Amino acid sequence: MASETQSAGPAQTGRKARKQRAVIHYPSQADGDILSARSLAAHTSNMTRAVAFGYLALAVFAGVFAGGIGSGLVLAAGSADASGTLALDHGVIMDCFAIIPALVGAFGTGFVPGRLGSPAMAAPRLALAGLILVGLSFVGVLAGPVAGVGPALVLWCVGTVVQAAVLLATVANMRAPGVGLRTLSPFVWSQVATAAVLVIAAPIFAAHLTRAALDGVAVASVLREFSFPLATLVLLPACGLVSLVIDEATRASRRTAWVGQLVSVSFGVMATGAIVWAHDALRGTPSSTHMLNMIFLMPASLAMVACWMGMLWRSPAQSRAALPWAAAFAIMLVAGWAQDVMTHGAGSHEAAALCAVLAAFSGFYRWLDVRAGALVPVWAARVHFVLTVLAMGVMLLPGRPVSSLLGAFLGVGSLAMFAIVQCLTLARYRPFLHAVSGGRELRS
Repeated sequence: MASETQSAGPAQTGRKARKQRAVIHYPSQADGDILSARSLAAHTSNMTRAVAFGYLALAVFAGVFAGGIGSGLVLAAGSADASGTLALDHGVIMDCFAIIPALVGAFGTGFVPGRLGSPAMAAPRLALAGLILVGLSFVGVLAGPVAGVGPALVLWCVGTVVQAAVLLATVANMRAPGVGLRTLSPFVWSQVATAAVLVIAAPIFAAHLTRAALDGVAVASVLREFSFPLATLVLLPACGLVSLVIDEATRASRRTAWVGQLVSVSFGVMATGAIVWAHDALRGTPSSTHMLNMIFLMPASLAMVACWMGMLWRSPAQSRAALPWAAAFAIMLVAGWAQDVMTHGAGSHEAAALCAVLAAFSGFYRWLDVRAGALVPVWAARVHFVLTVLAMGVMLLPGRPVSSLLGAFLGVGSLAMFAIVQCLTLARYRPFLHAVSGGRELRS
């Protein structure tokens, strides 16, 4: 009898220990409020994926809408008033609702937790609130004169600050054991630098918009003052995403670890330019955008291109669908800075926007490589790449209506091929999952 009691004791103790490890207890709540750790992780992970998908859907819709406005700019070239209004709408929608939500909201939310060893972002409900605020801001911008672009952009500032705070909290508190700050990848540091720039610049932008609304000043003047932080917010996450693609394609090792550290330092230099801009803006003496580009953005980005070339030289790159987009981004980045030097800042915004589009497509194909691998149709991905590069090359030609319309048609073809790639990959992916599961539906 005693031996049975002694043998049952360790078994009960082991079951009790496993049961204690299987639950999470929140001391600030009642003792009965205990959730399963597995269900909590699944819930937060699903919400994180939903937020990332929501940002990606918003970016795709806004990008298509901004592309339509760009075609309207060509048709309204003879009307100065119409061209000015369309150019303002095109720039605002492309930067604030297509590029930044895709590079920070979608890929930042989707990729950063995995690089930290975490199942989800910190405060996923707060991240969802930020997405809702940005979406409402987009609706306000589309409403135009009815709601006013200024108040809508103030709402955008609030939503982006919320998203930036969630990202910073994730990097600070959601790292897995053994993942220190020194071991973070350049991609994570780029997202941290972008979030820091958003926290610094977005409140200043909102204050300027509020003052402009009270004084009756046009929103276009405020946007011109905010051009350097917008360029920083576009290039920082774009370069980080390309760094992630090149890191994984070259299987970065200890031989190239110092290169990754140099890339991370370059992100810090780019973010320092935003701090200088904020200092001058608060003093009421705005700095020259061209000067800040020459001092901070151009040297740092060109140094990153040199680092990427070094990584590709030292390690043979795997043939992936995302790598051509990263290479095209590097070429476009160098060409854009050459154009900026020759024209003293004219046209640099267009080149930065095209670079961001290339980076976004590289991030998308990186996600397809991870999820589907060989199931991605290579021929369709190549056709999509060729159409996109041709469209961008035609758009960069001197302003002629024929070339602009040809670029618009090629852009439509690129979007159509983008949809075909997704449909073909999904058509191959579903039977693959069915075969792997042995004819049974997969359960989470």
